[in-house]
Amino acid sequence: MLFRRILYGFSGKVHEKVVQETLGRVGVIYLNSKSDLNALSATMKGELIESINKYEKDPKIRAIALLSKVEKAFCAGANIKEF
Repeated sequence: MLFRRILYGFSGKVHEKVVQETLGRVGVIYLNSKSDLNALSATMKGELIESINKYEKDPKIRAIALLSKVEKAFCAGANIKEF
């Protein structure tokens, strides 16, 4: 990953629950909420939409990858604490 960052450059933005970076022509969005195994909260949903919209408007971006920074889970589903 470090090699890719050196080769393509790193431009990352950190939100509260989402981290985004650009690797070449790929916009990478990481879910990053370890405390609730990336449960989809209103905050995370808003940050995801903001990140996706940013990449959709960038003509240099050809693909968007959605990954997790949490080892145990990609996404635990909806955050039922908010219901």
